[in-house]
Amino acid sequence: MCNKHSYFSVGIFIILFFGSPFAFAQNSLQKKILDQINNYRHGYALNSLVWDETIAKASVHHAKWLSISHVRSHEETIDVKGIKTLKTLQDRFDYYHCSAYNENITWVPNITYLGLNNLTTDEIETELAKNAVDSWINSPGHRLNMLVKTNNTIIGAIGIGAVMYADSTTYAIVMNVGVPTATKK
Repeated sequence: MCNKHSYFSVGIFIILFFGSPFAFAQNSLQKKILDQINNYRHGYALNSLVWDETIAKASVHHAKWLSISHVRSHEETIDVKGIKTLKTLQDRFDYYHCSAYNENITWVPNITYLGLNNLTTDEIETELAKNAVDSWINSPGHRLNMLVKTNNTIIGAIGIGAVMYADSTTYAIVMNVGVPTATKK
């Protein structure tokens, strides 16, 4: 018998392995992470970061690489099957034609894998987002990356990638903050 959590897991599997991870609209987990970051920023009287599809593509690219390689690094240090290896942060931004300046990466356990199957999909995503942002808040350098001062034309755009490992145990989550693509020259 399938429940809503099974459909959620199957949906993630289909997106990861059959759908194109590089052409997408912001999904609900990415939105929840963005909302958590912006709520944290508002506590410091900072502007909200705005979603940037192009920066998100670079973020998803790296999250996918992290989930396949199982390497914890800002640089793509090994070649993996199924994804173009873009060695450095700058290589990713050049490839996707965007400008980003700050990157946070983290790994969050998949809550359903931990046995918390009584939660709704919305509650699971909210908890995943909270865990990701809390991990960055608790790291001084990552916290500063979230609190970058912006005027929404120079730096003020954000892209987030969240990709589940093939074994469904963990999410690799990547956040990049930079120049909105529409204003990049």
